[in-house]
Order: sequence, then structure tokens, then C-alpha cells
Amino acid sequence: MKAAGAAARLGDPLLYPPPTKLYSPTPGGGLVEPPGIPRDNGTPVPVPVAPALPAPASQVLYQADFAAPDLSAWQTTAPLGSVGATAATWSVVNGALMQSGTASSEGSDDAAVIATRDRSFTNFTMDAYYYASSGEPVGAVFRYSNNGFYMLRLYPSGVAPQEAKATLYRVSGGRATQVAVSRGWSGYKLATWQRITVSASGSSLAVAVDGQPVLGAADSSFTAGAVGFYAYADGTARFDNVRVSALSSR
Repeated sequence: MKAAGAAARLGDPLLYPPPTKLYSPTPGGGLVEPPGIPRDNGTPVPVPVAPALPAPASQVLYQADFAAPDLSAWQTTAPLGSVGATAATWSVVNGALMQSGTASSEGSDDAAVIATRDRSFTNFTMDAYYYASSGEPVGAVFRYSNNGFYMLRLYPSGVAPQEAKATLYRVSGGRATQVAVSRGWSGYKLATWQRITVSASGSSLAVAVDGQPVLGAADSSFTAGAVGFYAYADGTARFDNVRVSALSSR
């Protein structure tokens, strides 16, 4: 993993744990893939189209299905890196948002974040689908502003089963502090679209995956900001069909 400079500025050293990657290099430069990756006669199955979200229950404040490659409404950042850290690349691939750049090839920070340029979301529910296949953490960011933000990290099932599979952090000044952790959730499924739901209402913060509550917390450090996604910068995580709906007011 990258960088002592970045890790030194973190309040929680567990934010940069040893890699959990399930892929490993082979002598010929290829990859040994983990069990569970869909295959057809030895060939990896293409990533399927993400499911559609259910009908919204309230006013839609923002939505994107990434049918077009335009990401002008979004911005990439490296908020956990040292000063001047390069942000990893994100792009639209086959109709989905993909964390496409790798830290090793780009010289970017390992923590890749992309967030909406609209930073006015206060009380809301954000729904989206994520697809992870490398075994590295994926997640979401919300109430993102210059003052700080919340960051959710999800880990895969079947890896270090004794470890927590979902953690919510409060990030400010490049330092991350754990706000809530879930040890009951079994972790995300590899190579499967799963729906993540993040709700923020005042100081009440909640996360669900595929409709199952994962964790909840009370924290009033940040009241408004952008929404977006987090991924480990290995060029594999995908997100699609994001929607932000009002809870009460914006």
C-alpha cells in the first residue's frame, strides 16, 4: 500500500490495513482470481447491467445512470492522501461509473473518492448500486465539503471473518475517526451488484445494503455537502444508478 505520509495523518490506523486483495500476481504477470468470480468455460463473465432502483418515495434531488461518459457534475479527490496527493482516475465504462485508475500505475493515492460538485445536500437518502470483484473495500462518502465528510467502507465476506465488515468514519483535515462499526453484517458479495442506501437526517446516519440495515450512528459534525463514492484505487470497483432523494428539506 502507498504511503506512509498519508497513513501518518490518519486518526485511525485501521483505515490503511494490509491489503485484502483476493487477486494475486502470477510469475507471468497475470492474476490469480478469487473463488466466486463468475466464469464461463474459463473466461470471466462480463459485468452485467446494474438493476434499476425502485420508484422513489419522495422528491428526487439528483440522479445519474451514467448512460453518457460526461462526469462534469462530479469531481475526483484524494482526501486521505498527503498534501498534493494525486487523485485516482474515474471514468464511465459500459454505462457504469468505474474507478478505473490504479495507484501503482498513476502514482495516485490509494483512497479514491469521487463526489458530486453539488454540495448542498443536507437531509437525504442516497441509493446506488456497487459491484466489487477484487476484494478491496468499497463504499460511499456524504456531506462532503471543505470542512470534512463522512466515509463508509464495506469489506467482502469470507475474508478475515473476525474483522468488522462495515465502518463509518468522520474525516476532517486528512484525519479519520471511527464513528460506527458493524460486526453483524457478513460483508459484501463478490462480483454482484448490490444496492447501498445511505440516509442522513440531522445527526442520525444510517446505512443499509440490499435493504438490510448495516449500521447506524448519531453524529452532528457535518450537516451538508456532496455525496459520492469511495474505492480502493485498483481499477475494479463500479457504481451505477445513483439517486438522492429528499427526507424533509434540502
